[in-house]
Amino acid sequence: MRRDEHQFSVLIPDGESKYLMLVLNCLSLIKGIKVHIMSNEKYIAMRYSNGISSFSYYPITTDDSVWISNINKELDKYKIDVLMPIFNKGIMALNLNKNLLSNECTLVALSPLASLNTTLNKWSLAKHMKHHLIAGPNSIGLKPSEFKQIDQFNFQFPCLIKPAVNTGGGEGIQKINSKEELIQYIKTNNPVNTLLLQEYINGFDLGCNVLCSQGQILAYTIQKGNLYTNIPYSPQIGLQFIKEDKALELAKKVMKSLNWSGVANIDMIYDRERDLVQILEINPRFWLTIDASAIAGVNFPYLYCLNALGVNFKVPAYSELKYLNLKGLVKSVRKDPRLLFNFKFIWNNTPFKFAIKDPIPMIYHFIWRTKNILLRKIGKLRG
Repeated sequence: MRRDEHQFSVLIPDGESKYLMLVLNCLSLIKGIKVHIMSNEKYIAMRYSNGISSFSYYPITTDDSVWISNINKELDKYKIDVLMPIFNKGIMALNLNKNLLSNECTLVALSPLASLNTTLNKWSLAKHMKHHLIAGPNSIGLKPSEFKQIDQFNFQFPCLIKPAVNTGGGEGIQKINSKEELIQYIKTNNPVNTLLLQEYINGFDLGCNVLCSQGQILAYTIQKGNLYTNIPYSPQIGLQFIKEDKALELAKKVMKSLNWSGVANIDMIYDRERDLVQILEINPRFWLTIDASAIAGVNFPYLYCLNALGVNFKVPAYSELKYLNLKGLVKSVRKDPRLLFNFKFIWNNTPFKFAIKDPIPMIYHFIWRTKNILLRKIGKLRG
């Protein structure tokens, strides 16, 4: 097996994940890496990427042992050096079944199962942070059995209500201003799973992205969101990388408490009233702005592979640049059309360069999306 830091092969076994394109964008910056994709969806945009060496389709299965068996086929066929899952389900399945993997391959570092389960449940994470004296909003979990007594419930309003299970992307989060609104929310939505009530904090969003080994941070970036869609609590579409010691120290503390290994995206908020950074939640996987971090100087997927291969590296520095994803670029151009002529910014501070270098997946995605929109419109007209 190769140990050269620029010449190795990596298999991504959960290529159906929406984060695949972002991971490939990062790996495309390093010449010599052979990327192999395995997916349970036959036709995905990144199948046609010029940045991959092979694409393999296996039908979806609920049996993890069958999935691992298919992975082993790919490992043997392509003599893979590094196995790197990129989303929650794949990370958890490999953690539970790594004893079934071929011995020839190096699996990236994964966190203890207990720590993964803690981060995947917001209520569990809130209790963990309280136990370890880690700054976070006042929170409480509401089980479905407690919904009928909701009128007897006391909590400080306004607050945020969100699913306890880590859905990501701000899905299901809503601001609640009073007990009456909370009662109405329960009646209207009739939730069947545990909900988290979280203190509403007046502040601004921060994010600390990390790669860790046994609780120690090997690489990180810190970002501040500065542009969003009109959908409340949706992910940022524009950001700036910053240096923020309070956020970094908080990240170090929570990662050490979890004995974390691998990547994670820590959602934080700066509390203006208390002059305090607090942790909102942790995504135990890759995230939507990993290619932004790579542009700023920290290529998390690449470093994750190096760590698996036993290659040592210093904590990389990053530039405090501004970044817009493609949605952010479009929104910014609508506000100020002159940005279209700032070619240097567009090339260096957006993912535009990745689309130009690898255009077929974007064209495929555009055609697929347009077709689906048309079919929905036709369906409404017929209905």
